[in-house]
Amino acid sequence: MMKLRLVYLLLLFSGCVHWEDRAVDSAVRPQPVPSPQAPAKEVTSHHTFHNLEALVTFRHQACQLPVEERDQLLNAYREMTSDEAVLGSLMLATCEPDQTPGLLANSLVAARSIERPPPGFPAFLELLAAEAKSYALLERRLKNTQKKLDDMIDGIRAIEAEMGESTDEESLR
Repeated sequence: MMKLRLVYLLLLFSGCVHWEDRAVDSAVRPQPVPSPQAPAKEVTSHHTFHNLEALVTFRHQACQLPVEERDQLLNAYREMTSDEAVLGSLMLATCEPDQTPGLLANSLVAARSIERPPPGFPAFLELLAAEAKSYALLERRLKNTQKKLDDMIDGIRAIEAEMGESTDEESLR
């Protein structure tokens, strides 16, 4: 999880660096998310993800939105069948992956079927999938540890109860 955040930050910061002599084609430049007052369908129609920088920039901006607006945006993407909708849904699923693990898993599966992914996207998708797998493994380990702890606590309570009963029996003699 920490590695994923680090990669996101690195991608975000690399997109924020400004080079004076770098000519950027306007078609490649990420488009800003329209104002929060704009309906979700309008927001989704403005995004084309030609490169990873645009994708990660969209993610950063979308994750800053309130949860209700993100849900509205996600629902609008779910009604669409384009590659942009799949990419947008995937990025929204990464905003709070611990809250929406099923959404992230489904989005990762859907993203594998994109016909024309942006350059570098397959490697980025592998990274996200590896992080999701790692998170699932850690979650399983945590559940197993929690079960062991609960069993240990139940055992200690049973021992305490037995000790309390034997102490009560001895005091009655």
